[in-house]
Amino acid sequence: MTAVCMVVHAEGPGDLGTPIWDLSPKDSLQPDDLGPAHIIVQRILTEDAQIPAPAIDFMEPLRTKTGARARGSQLLKSSILDEILAGWLLAPPLIILLVDSDDQPPSERASILEAALERNSLAGAVGVAVREFESWLIADAKAIRQVIGSEVRHDFQSPETLACGEAKQNLQKWIQDIAHPSRQLTDIRRELANAMNLDLVAKLCPSFKAFRQALLALDAQHAKVK
Repeated sequence: MTAVCMVVHAEGPGDLGTPIWDLSPKDSLQPDDLGPAHIIVQRILTEDAQIPAPAIDFMEPLRTKTGARARGSQLLKSSILDEILAGWLLAPPLIILLVDSDDQPPSERASILEAALERNSLAGAVGVAVREFESWLIADAKAIRQVIGSEVRHDFQSPETLACGEAKQNLQKWIQDIAHPSRQLTDIRRELANAMNLDLVAKLCPSFKAFRQALLALDAQHAKVK
């Protein structure tokens, strides 16, 4: 089985999972190492492109000069992007760059990321979650109640119209107030990424729909080249 090698860059542990300190850049990630962003990418490719999950090899990203994963606003700085992308010379993986728009125009942030891929001659897909990544995680009310608890009051249909930070605050409050205290935040976010209905999230969150389409177009181009 030919592996599809991928590296996912996102804003922090809430998207990528807790860093595994004994992993080196370019190491393959094990299933338990995957964060919500990896799981969403994997599900899009397995469910929409019929790529078997074992054929998707997620790799630990290259680090910044400080030895850490790039995170947060660092992913919008050209110098940092070049640090974490320029090292892929032989057999480069497919690169996924996923950031939040916050209160900025998503197209501006997408342009920064797309320019970085082009500048470093890498194939990849760019995603800009309107407001924040949590807008995608909370979009499916059924999944929220299934994973966190039936007591969750979820009464909005347009997550991307929430104020910046509101989706994250809602998710944290639901987990704090309803979920069993023994459950880890990272595990709950991973469960949401596995449980959410991709079609519903694409319907309610146009930025997710655009990311899904970009990822599938990348897969089609990659298969054609191979």
